[in-house]
Amino acid sequence: MKLSPRVDFAFKLIFEQNKDMLMSLINAVVSEKDQVQDIEVRNPYTRKETTFEKFAVLDIKAQATNGTYYNIEVQVTDDLHYDKRSLYYWAKLYTDQMLAGDTYADLQKTIGIHVLNFSLLDEEKYHNVFHIVNTVSGKKFSNMLELHYIELPKVPTDFAYIQNALDRWSSFLARAERYTERDLPDVWSLDPMIRKAMGIFESTRLDEADRQTYEARLKWLRDETSALETKYTKGRIDGLVEGRIEGRIEGRREGMIEGLLEGKLEGKLEGKLEATLDVARAMAAKGIDAEVIRGITGLDAW
Repeated sequence: MKLSPRVDFAFKLIFEQNKDMLMSLINAVVSEKDQVQDIEVRNPYTRKETTFEKFAVLDIKAQATNGTYYNIEVQVTDDLHYDKRSLYYWAKLYTDQMLAGDTYADLQKTIGIHVLNFSLLDEEKYHNVFHIVNTVSGKKFSNMLELHYIELPKVPTDFAYIQNALDRWSSFLARAERYTERDLPDVWSLDPMIRKAMGIFESTRLDEADRQTYEARLKWLRDETSALETKYTKGRIDGLVEGRIEGRIEGRREGMIEGLLEGKLEGKLEGKLEATLDVARAMAAKGIDAEVIRGITGLDAW
């Protein structure tokens, strides 16, 4: 069974066990000044802690030798509140650095890297970086916060776009299951870490407990995706039906109001006409000249 790098359990398990691959991925994402030479995983995977509840956390927390903290997460299913969630993860990793006796000067730069199997941002590019900046001058307030979002659905399908390590890693994470070590695309073969990753994800044999964990996680993710799709589809249908019903009700209400107004107007006009005719008939009965009657009432006949 070939593992998928987009299943968070498999991603965490394999990248934690292969620090050279993890550092290669991090270095592909961050800027030149934040490149890592060595890294220590702060929340290694332990089987007894793995759960598959809705809020199960299977991210990777790590610290580089230069002090910078990293939070790396793969998110498969859509999450309407992922912006808040990613900020929470960053804040927790940042504030958890403070121990008794520490000062604010001891806080280290914290970088969040989020690999998403859905589109979160209203941006064209698949990789976007966020800092705290002055909205007027554009100057950065602090370098302590940095958030990277890599949206895999936006990664081009044409390998011709690939120009750097991030393009290679992103395309690999998006489409690794479509290839094997034997038919590895040339642009991936040029990167030794991509070759290694393909070999590991293809050849890793989980023990029985981890295999059951992986399959359970995969099933949970599929069920969650299906539930989200069903909810979205049902929401659209309900919205259309509700819109049509509301439209019909509104149309009928407007029609009734217009009918009432029109009826009242017609009634008033008819009443005025009858009263004018009565006046004209009374004047004619008294022998008043027809021209005089027409001049007063505006009627040609009565």
